[in-house]
Amino acid sequence: MPVDGPDDRDPPPPGSDDHASGRFAGLVAAVGRGTAWARDRLSSVIDRRKTVEPIDVTLRFLERDRKAVGSVLGSALAFRLFLFFVPLLLMLVGLLQFVLAGVSASTLAEQAGIQTALATEIQQGVEQSGINSWVAVVTGAVGALWAGRSLTKVLVAAAILAWQVDPPRRTPSVRVTAGVAGLVTAMALAAALVNRIRLAAGPGVAGTSLVALGVAYAAAWFVVSLLLPRATSDPSAVLPGAALAGLVIAVLQWFTQLYLPDKLEHASLVYGSFGVTIATLGTFFLLGRALVVASVVNAVIWERFGSIASLVFGLPGLRRLARRPTIARFFDLDLEETGTEPVARKRPPSSTDD
Repeated sequence: MPVDGPDDRDPPPPGSDDHASGRFAGLVAAVGRGTAWARDRLSSVIDRRKTVEPIDVTLRFLERDRKAVGSVLGSALAFRLFLFFVPLLLMLVGLLQFVLAGVSASTLAEQAGIQTALATEIQQGVEQSGINSWVAVVTGAVGALWAGRSLTKVLVAAAILAWQVDPPRRTPSVRVTAGVAGLVTAMALAAALVNRIRLAAGPGVAGTSLVALGVAYAAAWFVVSLLLPRATSDPSAVLPGAALAGLVIAVLQWFTQLYLPDKLEHASLVYGSFGVTIATLGTFFLLGRALVVASVVNAVIWERFGSIASLVFGLPGLRRLARRPTIARFFDLDLEETGTEPVARKRPPSSTDD
């Protein structure tokens, strides 16, 4: 009688151990093939990074953001922003109680865009007379200054890690702290302004006003970025990050002022103050993450392409200006050996760029 070979045997019936092990072996083989394909694609992308600028910039950004521990710093900024806003809000409400003594705290909170849960707390804590308002103002001012200094230290650390420069010998100056505190305070006041516009003219007009506020935020972050550590004194090196920060802050404000209020009101009714706190901290995390990314973008673009000033002063009509020592020193410009093309100085590559 003929003997069946290995290929002539019937396949194992479904549900048997041999059938399950065969399917598992096929799955392992498919995962292995997928991993090998992904590894080959990644190697191909890495090989092309120096010849394809978008790939090179993207990989540089991811590597620098990882070295700068962007997510950790974003979380640290979120917590300190929350600590800054709480005493700031306490101080502002105390001041408004002095100016508008006949207006209830809940009305002030509603006009400023603060939702029901927090408005109730303000109603209970601030809608009192005399000494309590003074205590609110003084306590809020001291708390805001302390939190602002802590916030500034984290921003300085983020700039140092993004630009890969040595930390300054001194702690952040009063000027840097005042700049950061002023930016955050301006954001709070702008939020109240947008909410008043929304209540008076509707969401459409309020959304349009956010375009102008985005430009104002970009200018404010540009000034703050000039006070933070970086590898060049050229002010144009922080323009890309300032534009990105202004855009992100404006989008976040649109989300929190025009889209989120109804959702947050519902969350406060369902989850109480816990839901409001989660939504607030989530917004602060996105804001802190955007500020860290802005510093990383500034460093990567400057190291890869040079500064915007070098492009501007490379134009035929502006090359003479670049030869003036004051302008060259202010924009950190250097002249090539030909003496005709201004370029931005770049720091020597370090081991952290490998």
